[in-house]
Amino acid sequence: MHDLQRLRFVTERYPHLQGLRIIPLGIPFLLSAIWRDGHLDWIPGAAGHGASRWFVVLMALAVLIALGVGRYYREQFGSVESARTARAPVLACAFGAALVGSLWLQDLTFTSISYPALVIGAGIAYVGLSGGQVRPHYLIVAMLTFVFGALGSFHVSLSTRNILLDELFGLGLIIIGVGDHLLLCRAMEPERHVRAI
Repeated sequence: MHDLQRLRFVTERYPHLQGLRIIPLGIPFLLSAIWRDGHLDWIPGAAGHGASRWFVVLMALAVLIALGVGRYYREQFGSVESARTARAPVLACAFGAALVGSLWLQDLTFTSISYPALVIGAGIAYVGLSGGQVRPHYLIVAMLTFVFGALGSFHVSLSTRNILLDELFGLGLIIIGVGDHLLLCRAMEPERHVRAI
């Protein structure tokens, strides 16, 4: 039964468990945090709006690398065509509506708590707890997101929060990517039921 559950978990989430594909997407955010902290002023064209151009170029490069990493997964584990259900689009729409609602509520109220961060943290935690297998790496990122959402209550400056937001995006993508990749590798390893005599 354990093997059947593991197979079902992997086949339903195979595209999302290809964690190495999202790791490159975290790098531009980490570089953005370093730039915001004033450590990349020496790079040509990184001043003013040039930084936005650098970010877009780095993100495009990261997407190309992510597409290339997909070939590794096809060669290593093969291809899986998961069944399409209405559940994922409905959940995505509900999450999007909650995020838009939190942005609207944030504009109406003057609070130091970031409602969008709380919604994003809850969404990440939901993904980490759904599917019959707890994914602790998602819960770690969700907890970091909740903490980030409360930083305004501790009078952390907006410029510091912008740096921390970039770090949260970058590290979050890397943590989730590594965690999902390791989970996929463990799930695809054959179980060793036979002990040597």
